[in-house]
Amino acid sequence: MKREDRPLYPPRATREVVANALCHRDYTIPGGAVSVAMYDEHLEIINTGTLHFDITPEKLAQPHQSRPWNPIIASVFYRAGIIEQWGTGTLKVIDWCRDNANPTPIWEEQSGSVVVTFRPAPGFAAETTPQVTPQVTPQVTPQVTPQVTPQVTP
Repeated sequence: MKREDRPLYPPRATREVVANALCHRDYTIPGGAVSVAMYDEHLEIINTGTLHFDITPEKLAQPHQSRPWNPIIASVFYRAGIIEQWGTGTLKVIDWCRDNANPTPIWEEQSGSVVVTFRPAPGFAAETTPQVTPQVTPQVTPQVTPQVTPQVTP
């Protein structure tokens, strides 16, 4: 019997969704934000603004052309190595979730925002979340915050 450590949510997938949210967010909406909400049974990453350029939630699960709402931010992220290639991020997110045994994330438009919902892999019970959350947050936050903050703040 061998111990296997597996995060509740794949860090590369959550990092990619946060980076996508920053690149595609509608910064013209006053008070808008990119938010991360951790619940007992799922994780949501919420991005102010709607999908644009004929992209639908269904198209995000297929090869598609990416046209970032904020091409300057996307270019900075590309040069910094935060994103690898435009138009492949959502497919990689699906693959990383599958590799971690998580269900495919759900992309939805809700009340003028894009919401990406991650669910834990089967076998991760909701009651384990308080033990897992302290492990997941330190994995995701240090990876994303130092890379993103300087590029999106004046």
